[in-house]
Amino acid sequence: MMVSKRRVVVLAVGLLAVAAAGCGPSRSSPSQGGSEPPASAATVQAVASGVPTRLTDPACGEVPAALEGKWTKTLRPEDLTPELFDAHTGVFVMTLGPGHLVRTAVGDNHPGVNEDFCWTADHAIYVTDRDDCDGDSIGTYTWSLRDDLLDFTEVHDECFWRPLQTTIREWKRVRT
Repeated sequence: MMVSKRRVVVLAVGLLAVAAAGCGPSRSSPSQGGSEPPASAATVQAVASGVPTRLTDPACGEVPAALEGKWTKTLRPEDLTPELFDAHTGVFVMTLGPGHLVRTAVGDNHPGVNEDFCWTADHAIYVTDRDDCDGDSIGTYTWSLRDDLLDFTEVHDECFWRPLQTTIREWKRVRT
């Protein structure tokens, strides 16, 4: 009987610790009126390294002026495994800005999704919490600009599909 009581106490303490850590069911974008994403091990690691993980973080900058605007690239079916993007290949258009907004659309097949980015001098961080991510929705990338080509390199992203969309091929600036 004593062992059972101890297990109940350990379970109750564990549940309280999870609740106190802020783990919750909310999965929406702060820019759409939702709550901030719950903290996970990846988020805690990013915070420890000084990378912003929330729009309210003082280090969370807006899109750099040099990057604001439209960017495009074409992904072909052979670039991706069919189970990931069988219908989501084609011309991708990413619009950066104003502010923290990033919008990515794929031709006529996928009308686009609005997300929030935090920007630093060398990092771009997805901070929108998404239901279609298996783990933490925070995605951290380094970025570099060379002429009219924008390149992202994954640092950490538990969203299984997003690194493929973000990092395969460079993004080319759309000049109007």
